[in-house]
Amino acid sequence: MRICAIGNSFVGAIKNGWDIVRPRYPSVDLVFFASPKDRIAAIELKDGALVPANDSLRSDLVFTSGGRQSIVIRDYDAFLLYGLQFHFRGLRLPHGLSSAVINAVLHDRYVRSINYRIAATIRGQTAAPIVAAPVPLRAEPMNVDSGSLTYSEVIGLMNAQFREQGITFVGQPAETITNDWQTKHEFTKGSFRLGVDEKSAREQHIQNDFGHMNPDFGTASIPGLLASLGVACENAPIDL
Repeated sequence: MRICAIGNSFVGAIKNGWDIVRPRYPSVDLVFFASPKDRIAAIELKDGALVPANDSLRSDLVFTSGGRQSIVIRDYDAFLLYGLQFHFRGLRLPHGLSSAVINAVLHDRYVRSINYRIAATIRGQTAAPIVAAPVPLRAEPMNVDSGSLTYSEVIGLMNAQFREQGITFVGQPAETITNDWQTKHEFTKGSFRLGVDEKSAREQHIQNDFGHMNPDFGTASIPGLLASLGVACENAPIDL
């Protein structure tokens, strides 16, 4: 199976994790197209391909994908959209709210993101599976009202709402989460920047970066992301 992964800096943890666990999935070709911050917003649909609109983005995509300048949609069996402004920061959804209000909040949160814009563009060109994953929860306590919906409940509501569009939402693994809305600190230590050139390829984030995750987070996330596409581990786990 050939899978196209599109993301911003947060997909770096998945990319680094994939470099470690790739031998477990010999039939999977996972190609990354990524760019820091919101630079990937400058991507356009032309003749069935997602094409960078400027040289800076083109350079990022070439480096992260291993030489490809554009995303030819028909070349891939499935798509993984990671991060890309899709996050739950500041979300307040007490159980006392009506289902209509909750669904409206979640709908607006997603459709205003780059993640959704790219998903909708891809869906207009192919029926291939699309998996959307949010920005990881920060490794700092999030003030959540007593009785609020949990992270897993929100992911479930997202899936129910966008199922007809063929978009599947996959949250981060339960083993990476604490206090419902916080990533465990151990998954932020030693995180690397998304490499978009030889210089930045192995640079680490500052010590108090609580938003970007490390390769351990990537290796923990990959089985669930691939399982959502019907892909199971084919080889025995390797020594990580």
